[in-house]
Parts: sequence; structure tokens; C-alpha cells
Amino acid sequence: MELVVYLSFNGNAGEAIDLYQHALGVKVQNLMRFSDATSDEPIPEDLQHKIMHAVLAIGSSTLMVSDTMNEELTHGNGGVSISINCDDVASMESMFTKLSEKGTVKMPLQDTFWGARFGILQDAFGITWMFNYDYPQQ
Repeated sequence: MELVVYLSFNGNAGEAIDLYQHALGVKVQNLMRFSDATSDEPIPEDLQHKIMHAVLAIGSSTLMVSDTMNEELTHGNGGVSISINCDDVASMESMFTKLSEKGTVKMPLQDTFWGARFGILQDAFGITWMFNYDYPQQ
């Protein structure tokens, strides 16, 4: 069994993908626009270039992204956060800084009582991200 995060956006999934490529180094494995769909029904003009489905590789994990036709899906994050466990502090700080551009830092990166460096931000699209680096145990 594998858990995969699927993020729905209200028409700006392409911008989110660009940010995640820049900030997190994600690799686009698959991207389909609504105009790529084969259907007897005409695709509305405003949806033609929107993202119907994208698969992104982030480390050994998968993140899926799309624009939704149902704005209800994009209101609030429902208490869900995406947590990234990082391999080193330098790359974590770089990703955190890039992803927080035009977003909001909720908890700056800092050393914690549980032996980790940790921080929380909300990106420009309202997605909450938690960054964690566990210091080696002594």
C-alpha cells in the first residue's frame, strides 16, 4: 500500500507546479491538460489549458496535482499538511525559503526539543508544508 497526496487547485495548478519545481526540485512525470482529453463533449475554452492531471516525483514520493472544476475542493486545507523529512539542513533551508516566497511562514525553521530542525509554512496557494530534519542521535 502507498499513500499519495493529491492537491486540487482552482485554475492555478500550473503555477503551483512551477513553484514546486523551483522550490522542491520536483520532476514532472506526467502532465495532461483538459484539451488532451478525448471526449464527445466540447471542453469549455477556459479549461483548455488547465491541468487535468499531473504526476510529480518528489524524492521517492509521488505528488499528484490538478485544477478542479469544483471550487469547493479548494477552500481551506481541511487541516491537512504535507510533511517533508529532509536529508540535510542546507537543502531544507533552501526549499523552505523558496517555497515560502509569496506565502506565509507559520513557524520559522528552528531547532526543537525533540532533536530536529523544524518549520511550517503555507505556500502561495494555501497549502501547508512542514519541514523536518532529524539530527543524528548521539
